[in-house]
Amino acid sequence: MSSITEQPKTWVKIPQLGKFQYSGVILEEYLGGKLPVGRLSFLKDPEEENLDIDSLDLKLIMNQEKEIEVKCYCEVVTNYRGENHWDLTFVPKDFYQTYHRAEFNGIRNLISSLNPYNAAVIINTDCNLDNVKIYQNSISDYKQIMKYLLSAKSKCIPAFRFEDLYLCDLTGTPTRDIDVSSVQRSLVRTVERNKFWNRKSSSSSNTKNGILNVHYKDPTQSISKDFIKALENYLSNSELVQAIPGKISYRFPDYMDLRVGDLVTLRGVAVENQTTTTGNYVVLESKLECNLSNVFHTITFGAYDSN
Repeated sequence: MSSITEQPKTWVKIPQLGKFQYSGVILEEYLGGKLPVGRLSFLKDPEEENLDIDSLDLKLIMNQEKEIEVKCYCEVVTNYRGENHWDLTFVPKDFYQTYHRAEFNGIRNLISSLNPYNAAVIINTDCNLDNVKIYQNSISDYKQIMKYLLSAKSKCIPAFRFEDLYLCDLTGTPTRDIDVSSVQRSLVRTVERNKFWNRKSSSSSNTKNGILNVHYKDPTQSISKDFIKALENYLSNSELVQAIPGKISYRFPDYMDLRVGDLVTLRGVAVENQTTTTGNYVVLESKLECNLSNVFHTITFGAYDSN
C-alpha cells in the first residue's frame, strides 16, 4: 500500500484553470509535418468552470522535476458533471484555419515568416529557391509552409514539435546510442514492415528551354526551371516517412528524453534481413501518457539509410 505522504508521479500546473484536480494528460508529436496534439483530463466543480478558454500555459512535471512547459490551444472541450477532457494543439488556430495571400523573397524568407513558433529554424537547402519570388495564394500558412519544407532539401523531413519547428536531415549520423538489448523483453514492442524504401528516381536537367511541361489533359501547366529541383524534393520527401522499411514501437515505463526527428543508434534490435542487431533509426512518433501514478512513453523508431 502506498504511503499517504508519497509524492505523485506527475502533476500539471495551468494558471488559466485555477484550482482543478488533474487526472491525466496525453501529448503526441510526429515526424512528417502532422501537427502535435494533446488531451488534458481533469475534474472541477461545474459552477467554477470556464469553458470559453482559447489557450493554456501547460507545465507538466514528472518525477518531481520540470520536464515540459508549453503553450497549447483548445480545440474541443468535453464536459460532463465536472469531468473535463480538452483536446489540444500546440500551434495557433490561425496557422492552419485561416487563408492568406503573401509574397516571399525566397524559401528561407517564406519558412522563417510562416514559422508558427517564436524560435528560429536553421534552414539548409538544395532546391535553388533561395532568391526566387514565391507567392502564397489564398491558402493557410500551414499548407504553404509544408509545401516548401518538403521542397527545401532532399531527405530532409519537417517535424512540428510542441515548442518548435525541427528539420530532420536523414543524411546525418545518429547523435545518441541506446542499448535496448537488456530491457526489450520487458517492454511492449510493436514492429511494422514496409517494402517501399528502395525507390529510385531520375531527373532531366532540362536546360534547353528552361520549362518542364506537366500535362493534365488540357490545358498544359508549366513550371519554371527554378522549381524543378524543389518539385523533385517535394515528391520524394512526401513519401519518405511512409517508406521507412522497419518501424519499431517501444512502450517505456517512464519519460524518455527523445524527440521526433532525433537520429539514434539502437542496439539489440533485429529488423528485416539485417545480419546485425544494431541499426540507425529516426524517431517517427512520440506519445507521452501521464496520470498521477504512472508515466508511459511510446516511441516509434524507423530504420533509415543515411546514404
